[in-house]
Amino acid sequence: MDDNEIMDGKAPPYLIAGLVCLLCLPVIYLATRPLIWLLHARWVVWPLFTLWTLVPIAAAFVVLYRSTWHRDWPKNQRFFSMIFSSCVIFGVDLLLVVMLLAAGCLIAGLTRVMGRN
Repeated sequence: MDDNEIMDGKAPPYLIAGLVCLLCLPVIYLATRPLIWLLHARWVVWPLFTLWTLVPIAAAFVVLYRSTWHRDWPKNQRFFSMIFSSCVIFGVDLLLVVMLLAAGCLIAGLTRVMGRN
């Protein structure tokens, strides 16, 4: 893909950005987990926390930047809108992950309780 080439506007760009951001979370976790195990230090998690936060936000930003989303806005307004939208998308993705984990724990707990009767 050329730098000047724009993504086609068939799918909503915020949906694509949300999926890219959501897929970044487990990929980054799986890529950094061996480093945490190798160093055996709890302090390593804190510098990696910025990586776990910034990479998904940057991925969502790049998807929004490459799309035709708000091309008619002034450059500064479009830039800050994309930054804000990327942060909102990251927050929604984190909320979705927490809800899925909570639902999985609830289902596993109910299955365990029902299996004992």
